[in-house]
Amino acid sequence: KEKTDGWRGVSERFKHIHLNNNFIQTYEIISSVIQHKEPRWGAFCNAHVPDFEALFTRYRKHQMFTDAQGEIETAIKGCFPLQPVSTFILPRLSERVAQNERTLFTFLSAEGTATLASFLDVYEDDFTLVTPDQIYDYFEPLFRKEVYTSEIHQTYLLTTAILPKLQPESLESKIIKTLSLIYILEQFEKLKPTKDEIVGIFSINYTVEEIEDAI
Repeated sequence: KEKTDGWRGVSERFKHIHLNNNFIQTYEIISSVIQHKEPRWGAFCNAHVPDFEALFTRYRKHQMFTDAQGEIETAIKGCFPLQPVSTFILPRLSERVAQNERTLFTFLSAEGTATLASFLDVYEDDFTLVTPDQIYDYFEPLFRKEVYTSEIHQTYLLTTAILPKLQPESLESKIIKTLSLIYILEQFEKLKPTKDEIVGIFSINYTVEEIEDAI
């Protein structure tokens, strides 16, 4: 605590410089890490044309994606099975909190709990998406290590106070984790903590009625 308070005393003397990353390139990198192999991928896409169309319909005009250079195509098909909101959150969250042992790339390629590999072990051939709650589970140890006065840590504390009151792996707990990430990112002009957004994220696996009841 003394070190943290000491650092806060001098940290504001530094000039903050924000770098605007080209996230289209990041989505392309995610796509290349996931590796959809032919002919199996082509057959999977043909079998799930209505499912992919539903995603394109919902997110084609969404503020998260500009569709410059085919961004939406890469974000939805290239980054499958990441849900499009997960694709949006993952690189930005990694940029904010990542450390060497937990980054965007270790989430995509490493073995272990709450990784993409653990998801594929269960849902390899299904049209099921990695929703933001799984990303929360993976980065949760880093939220715990955040400076105790930071907004990220305060949001984490609120989330951990709520989750014990809910059933683990329930839709309610997934919604809380997703809302937590939206508030941690603080990019509300592109991703808002609204009911419509939550319905869109979980509508592949749940009915609208189930989602509204959970909310």
